[in-house]
Amino acid sequence: MTMGGRVAVIGLDCASPDLIFHTWRDDLPTFRRLMTCGRYGRLRSSDPPITIPAWSCMVTGKDPGQLGVYGFRNRKDYSYDDLVIADSTWIREPTLWRVLSRRRLRSIVIGVPQTYPPHPLRGILVSGMLAPNERVQFTYPPEARETLHEATGGYIIDVRDFRTDDKSALLSQIKEMTRRRFRAARHFLTREDWDFFMAVDMGPDRISHGFWKYFDPRHPKYEPDNPYQDAVRDYYRLLDQELGSVWELLDPQDTLIVVSDHGARPMMGGFCVNEWLRRRRYLRLRHEPASPVRLTRDMIDWSNTAVWSEGGYYARLYFNIRGREPEGIVEPDDLGRLGADLTAELTELQGPHGALLGNRVLDPREIYREVNRVAPDLMLYPGDLSWRSVGSVGTGDIYTFDNDTGPDDANHDYHGIFMMFDPAGDAPTGEMADMNILDVAPTVLRRLCGDVPEDMRGTVIE
Repeated sequence: MTMGGRVAVIGLDCASPDLIFHTWRDDLPTFRRLMTCGRYGRLRSSDPPITIPAWSCMVTGKDPGQLGVYGFRNRKDYSYDDLVIADSTWIREPTLWRVLSRRRLRSIVIGVPQTYPPHPLRGILVSGMLAPNERVQFTYPPEARETLHEATGGYIIDVRDFRTDDKSALLSQIKEMTRRRFRAARHFLTREDWDFFMAVDMGPDRISHGFWKYFDPRHPKYEPDNPYQDAVRDYYRLLDQELGSVWELLDPQDTLIVVSDHGARPMMGGFCVNEWLRRRRYLRLRHEPASPVRLTRDMIDWSNTAVWSEGGYYARLYFNIRGREPEGIVEPDDLGRLGADLTAELTELQGPHGALLGNRVLDPREIYREVNRVAPDLMLYPGDLSWRSVGSVGTGDIYTFDNDTGPDDANHDYHGIFMMFDPAGDAPTGEMADMNILDVAPTVLRRLCGDVPEDMRGTVIE
């Protein structure tokens, strides 16, 4: 039995606090009611503020270094092999539902990223967006898959390709995915016993990356009076309606929490990190590429390379260290100097118009409680997350305004949302500050169990 009522968490990947709390507040009655009747505020994401590892940080109360997960793709060892996707087998710290299962509480978990392949729990789990398609076994127990498809008219794990120029088809896919995700939520909420419920929708992330330039005048590619001017606002209205349909199904004593793993902001351009490393002679290639191409390991002259990088919403810089990498050339005694030189050069880098780009450089060994598996040697947020890291080489410049992995309008922002309706009559209401993604797990456990594991990070949000 729980300490009081149940706890339901609705996760909205990449949902923006600025859009919900301010810009479109008057268009979103359900969110506005939550703000009036409950507590809300910006939720500081993990570093890096990326879907994986952010959701796993949220449900374990551990930082990326403790989890040993630094993005979707990670080095599995110190070889020069390609990066591998960090699936659920990488998460060795207990998740919320694992802790609750041990305490004989029942959980229903739908769509949380980094839960594929599914692991047993006391309850039902529907894997998130790493599941390759709807035909594989992505639920626990296995028979829940057929129930899910029947209840939703065909469950959608994720849109097929959010980096596409076919915006009409993409918008239709995103909306239909969200409708079916909430249809699944309503089905299990009303037909299964549960103490903890959590469902995550990827729609806000996909529409941010696909449509941000159409509504935000700050975006360098914004054009007034375009055909998708209202696409993102209308989608947030759909989210508001779907959230309301879930809230009305909860019992009066249940706690409702609405969260996002990070926010979004307009992408101002791309910083070609490997091209920059080449110009600074940190990275050498065997042959000059004739056109822009993805950097692969066989292209690198390892005997003359000190640093290489991976692109993405942030850049991971790796040092080619003697005795660690197969053909390392950087002496271990020189690591401090190399890190300091790179940090200074990147911090002082000017953008394409002459002003400082505003880069932020992080050392995993300084920002995490511990560092497990193979962490980047440095992490770079180009333009402090206003710019994307482009990993391709042969681009001809260190700046670009076209993404090398397909059309993408938005970068990730540091802050997501946290909103909580506590049914207690004397519960405080209003805006809160200084909340962290690591606070969510202890907050849920305090309400359900009364106590929180000692090794779980974060502070209970009262």
